[in-house]
Amino acid sequence: MNEKRIRLLAIGDLDSLRNCQAELAEAIKDTSKIPGMSLVLALSYSSRWEIPNAMKKMQRSKAEQFHLKTMLRSFLIISY
Repeated sequence: MNEKRIRLLAIGDLDSLRNCQAELAEAIKDTSKIPGMSLVLALSYSSRWEIPNAMKKMQRSKAEQFHLKTMLRSFLIISY
């Protein structure tokens, strides 16, 4: 990746990748300062995972009152 000037990124439920989590984190760190092209791996990823994960993040933030309109706004911002 370094020779080709490609930065590695990953999205999804990375905690579920126990067998290769350390190697993936190292590869992401090693390529993090490359300003060129990015390769984004969608690993263990689905909308079924993304919606509950967005809701959990909102509940943790407690910055705003949790309600449906806020949840939808947050989901749309996270998704795009």
